[in-house]
Amino acid sequence: MAFKKKNDDGGGDKKKAKKPTSSLDPVVYRSDVTKNKLYEPNIVRSYYSFKTGQRGLEYLRWSADNCVTSRLRDFKVFAMDPYKFFRRITAVKWHPTKPNWVALGSKCGEVILRNINEVNSDQKPLQSARHQAITNFRFDPFKDNSLLMSSVDGTISHWDYEADVMREVLDLNDGYITWYCSVNASEETGLVVAGDSTGTLTLLSKDLRPIAKHKIHKAKVNTAEFCKKQGNVLATASLDKSVKLWDIRMIGKEKSKSGFAVHLEKIEHDHPINAAYFSKTNNNRLLLTDQKMELKVYTMPFLTHESTIYHPHRQFQHLTPIKASWHPLVDLIVIGRYPDPSWPDYELEQRSIDIIDPKTGQCVLHLLSNQCKSIMSLNEFNVTGDYLASGMGLYVAYWKAYPPSAVDKTSRTGAGGGRRHPDDDSDDDDDEPKPSKPSRPQTKKKPQTKKDSKSSGKCPKKGSKKS
Repeated sequence: MAFKKKNDDGGGDKKKAKKPTSSLDPVVYRSDVTKNKLYEPNIVRSYYSFKTGQRGLEYLRWSADNCVTSRLRDFKVFAMDPYKFFRRITAVKWHPTKPNWVALGSKCGEVILRNINEVNSDQKPLQSARHQAITNFRFDPFKDNSLLMSSVDGTISHWDYEADVMREVLDLNDGYITWYCSVNASEETGLVVAGDSTGTLTLLSKDLRPIAKHKIHKAKVNTAEFCKKQGNVLATASLDKSVKLWDIRMIGKEKSKSGFAVHLEKIEHDHPINAAYFSKTNNNRLLLTDQKMELKVYTMPFLTHESTIYHPHRQFQHLTPIKASWHPLVDLIVIGRYPDPSWPDYELEQRSIDIIDPKTGQCVLHLLSNQCKSIMSLNEFNVTGDYLASGMGLYVAYWKAYPPSAVDKTSRTGAGGGRRHPDDDSDDDDDEPKPSKPSRPQTKKKPQTKKDSKSSGKCPKKGSKKS
């Protein structure tokens, strides 16, 4: 379900007042893709039509997107992570080159590295710990088998998980007054960046030696994202309701009168911003997630506004902030839904994972599972798009696509290894096969005699004489 604002009938030069959520008209999209004139389930025919000039590039792109969307309809939960976290999940990150490896962090400072192919086995994951909540992850592009992490304990740490060696790279050491909120690295520029809760960005070399510090925001730097298409461009999102683009080569060389570094572009928003991520296909789109109910999509390089999507994902103190992410193969938005009582049809909404088209704002698909009844704040696809990890409270659910023939079987047996969700009250033992239905013994029919054939006739009518 998407929402659009009502048109204002008032004229004049008066400023438009902010409207409450109840002033939004629900627009329900129930379109059937098979009825679309561009629908072609066979990607080979689509490519042939494109090469012969019968169709344009947009038709080929739409057919490719439809192939991914149809595959997402077969996604089911196949496992729940068996690790017992003490506090809620705060960070999820997939390995960029190993599609089966995922890093998980909690509010208690627990860090585990999981191979999801071994999630149902007795193999223990690689694990480490910090003193406070993990705020962000980044696999080190300069050193193999290494993970960078930022924490509320005021440190940026480097973990060599193969040798099990933890090293503190940065330490604010001010008694939890300030802390690091984000960390990222760029292989093209050879830099590592870290944003803290005061709006300061720290630059480090690929050897993790501090280079410089620059004041870039008035509040927390929640995300610092490099653009892979233009490696020198950095996007930062903050709780000061702004997103800024930077040229990492020129940052800090010019300063404003207030002492802040001069940016390339700036986006002002009405609410604090939780995250800003570039699309993973070509980095041409920038997706913003605020703390209220808006998703905004901008196109590069000048941050041209493309669409505003109204979606329920409001902030709550005891809930991990909801952050929208991108699908790795096509430009589709992935975000968890937190139903809002002030929205229309609140009773009918479910805590699903929404797949949204950034062009139209249409919700293409809702991912639901009986094992996932909590709010799924963090949802990340791996680099190949084969697996989806969802963080919800103390639990992590893993999704993958099942063939259509196996969907009914998994829904009947309750797919998902590891521990059960506490909301699952069923006492059925899925490991024991169902008893087979006893077959009735077949008996040979006796050959009919003349008397039997006469008696097997129709009943005589009333008034007729018996033979």
